Amino acid sequence: MNIFLIIILAIILIDYILDVLVGILNVRHAKLELPREFQGWYDAQKYKKSQEYLKTRTRFSVIKDSFFTALIIAFILGPEAELTLRHSLMLSQGSLEIFIRHPIALILLILTVITIFRMSLRRPT
Repeated sequence: MNIFLIIILAIILIDYILDVLVGILNVRHAKLELPREFQGWYDAQKYKKSQEYLKTRTRFSVIKDSFFTALIIAFILGPEAELTLRHSLMLSQGSLEIFIRHPIALILLILTVITIFRMSLRRPT
């Protein structure tokens, strides 16, 4: 792999991880009750509504950022991955068994299926 490609991928992943981490910490420390310092100055109902909006928007932002980060990485690595897939299929004479015969490939395939299954069962909170 090209060193510049690795640097670009690292920057994209670090940006994504930091955004998600900040969002999670922001939501974790958001309280629905109005702080004592703001009582008398700010409406408690408006504050609660703004905190609920913050939580909903942050959750949506994490989903959106995850999708777009995966999309960007797929566009960057797509052509190389396609060539590798074609090469693997040529070596195996068109058999898909090559992807489940090796333990590492099988483990990655199983983890992918489990992740997709768990994400489909997860309810929004």
